[in-house]
Parts: sequence; structure tokens; C-alpha cells
Amino acid sequence: MIIYQESQAKDCPIAQKIVSQYTDATVLDIKHYKNVFDKQLVIPENEKAILLAKNTGSFALPAPVGYGHAGKGYFLRNTYNCPFSCQYCYLQGAFKHRALTVFVNYDDLKQEIQNICNQYPDEEIWFYASNWSDPLGTEMVTHFCQEFIPFIDSIPNARLEIRSKSNYIDPLVDTIAVSPNTEVCFSLNPQEIIAKYE
Repeated sequence: MIIYQESQAKDCPIAQKIVSQYTDATVLDIKHYKNVFDKQLVIPENEKAILLAKNTGSFALPAPVGYGHAGKGYFLRNTYNCPFSCQYCYLQGAFKHRALTVFVNYDDLKQEIQNICNQYPDEEIWFYASNWSDPLGTEMVTHFCQEFIPFIDSIPNARLEIRSKSNYIDPLVDTIAVSPNTEVCFSLNPQEIIAKYE
């Protein structure tokens, strides 16, 4: 495994946690994730790669009116790329590089979510975490669900939607059962569709 790590991301606790998980990985320091992510580098099929970066722009992008739940909604840009390769998915070919890219400055993401919810204290605000990746499918690397389900629950008007194809439900077992503010949607297909398209 190769871990590309931005120098500015090294001090983020989640980056340190990810690097410590993969003791056999080759860690390469880079200046900016786009120097790797925007290149069509050839990574052998059996080689895994992770990009650890700081998001310096906005994490929350407004969802179109009528998307998902009623009221205001935002797509969370916290991870790029998906471990699944479903033929019908718009993520196939969406990015030049297939490395899982994790924006590790979780404190900044939490602050942005808090600011949005403070701006609209009388409205339910939905945050969709699944538009650029699969949160459960990448959970063993990102620890996103473990970090953000309790955080969302601490904000009265915040709601989190997680869409997934993954059967890795371990991080949900203890948290989702008592979480009033998180909704998990699973994609379940018949075996015939799985065999043909997934």
C-alpha cells in the first residue's frame, strides 16, 4: 500500500490514526493532493493507495431543491472514490486517480456543519455524506461514521444521511441504534442484478 500524505495534513489526528493502521505502507510526502489526484497514474490492480489531504475549500455544498429530504440539504465533500466498482454508478470514471482520498481536517468539517446549523436554528438541515464515496465502504480507513454520528447527534437540528452498499455495519451497531439524527440507506439488489452489473 502507498499512502500519499500532504505535509499540511500530517498533524491531523485522523491522518495519524490512518498512517498508524498501515504499518507496512510506504508513506510518501506530497505538497498538494491534486498533484497526484489530478494525474492519471497507473496503479497496479492489486496495489492500494490512499491520499490524505486537507480540504481548504468548503466541505458542504448545497444540494438542489427537492433532493432527498425536505428543507435545506448539503452534500459533504469529505472523501473521494469508492471501493466498489458498480458499472452503473456515476463515480466510475469520475476521477482520474482511483486512490481513496480522505480530507482529514475533521475539526474544520465539524465547524462548518455547526456554522450552517447555527445559521438556520429553526430548520432541520440534512447532510448527505455519500455523493463522492461510500461512507461505510471506506469506514475502516476514514472512521467517518464513528466520528460524525455522535457529532451530528449533538446538534439538535442536524441530520445525517449515509447511503451504502457495504455490509460492514460494525460502526453502526452501537451508535445508530441510539442515534435520532442519522439515517442509513442500504442498496440491496437481487442476485441477478448483482451478477450482471456489480
